[in-house]
Amino acid sequence: MERSLTTLTQQERLGQLELCLERARVSRQVSSLKETREKLEANARGLGLTISEDGLLEGEIDSVKKRGSKGRRWLGVLGFGN
Repeated sequence: MERSLTTLTQQERLGQLELCLERARVSRQVSSLKETREKLEANARGLGLTISEDGLLEGEIDSVKKRGSKGRRWLGVLGFGN
């Protein structure tokens, strides 16, 4: 009886450890996804768009922003632009 109780206690501890590790993994994934979404939203704002809660782009691309600013054109001339 004592052995089975010890075995159950060890299994419980192992289960708690596995659960803790899984929560940490999921938390890292959520953090990474939030960071990616923030980057996407910043890029969308740069084009004059917004991203809705369900992930759809809203708005129209500003033609001036789509071409790039005049201040960066010289980078393209020098071969550093896109």
